Amino acid sequence: MRQDNIQVPREKGTNRFGLDMGYFRAWINRELNRPLTHYKPSEFARVLARAARTADKEVLAEPEFNASHQAPGHGLPTGLYDSHGTEICIGDRLRKRIACDREFHGDWAEFEVRQHGTTPILAYIRSQTGEVLPAGSLTAPLSYEYSPKAFSLAQDVSALKPIHALTLQKRG
Repeated sequence: MRQDNIQVPREKGTNRFGLDMGYFRAWINRELNRPLTHYKPSEFARVLARAARTADKEVLAEPEFNASHQAPGHGLPTGLYDSHGTEICIGDRLRKRIACDREFHGDWAEFEVRQHGTTPILAYIRSQTGEVLPAGSLTAPLSYEYSPKAFSLAQDVSALKPIHALTLQKRG
């Protein structure tokens, strides 16, 4: 095979998908065209994560890259606590009293703590009367269960208590 027909790709500007080819070609040449013997695993992961975030930060929010999907069982701590002082983690199931629509839900509903980007959210699982809504169809940030003023002014959110009864039912 003759070597004189090989050309360096012309990668300037953005491609038809919006990827900044010039930036990433320079990045690849700078970051990856050196011996891998110089990288610690954590450093290499950070280099690649920064590139992924630069290319499309939404991809890192997908379930494949979400910590709650990578850590089965007892998940990452949220820094918040239930009504009894038990730490709430990603993957936990929480029960909260229902203040309205009690004829529909009964006295309580259960929610799973999920992670959406960096934000812990509550996702509906079932009500006392059964699964009256599709699981996951009702979501809200976990922080909504705490006083907004106290939450935003707290030096340490671990000292906050939920506004209404919120209790751990099952550890992730």
